[in-house]
Amino acid sequence: MTKASTSGDQDIWTASFTPTSYGLYGYKFVLNDTKEYGDDAKPGSTGELKLRGVKPYQLTVYSKDYKTPDWAKDAVCYQIFPDRFFNGDKSNDNARANAHVR
Repeated sequence: MTKASTSGDQDIWTASFTPTSYGLYGYKFVLNDTKEYGDDAKPGSTGELKLRGVKPYQLTVYSKDYKTPDWAKDAVCYQIFPDRFFNGDKSNDNARANAHVR
């Protein structure tokens, strides 16, 4: 990182990163080896500062030559996760016992 300028009492730093392959990357900032700054998952917000465990910002890297196939342009896709239907704890199956019928 290099210091680009100062605005009031804030220093402005810049850095660059050029990925060598396509995919999803995550990044966060580590300040003075003690605090982390990352994504707060709130649209339009500025981020979150914590001691550790911040959610990384997502960087999607794709080929500038990528073209969406014609068959996929108007397609509806579904993702089905079979593990969502697995009952791993039968002791908490109390919906019928606690349901209120009106």
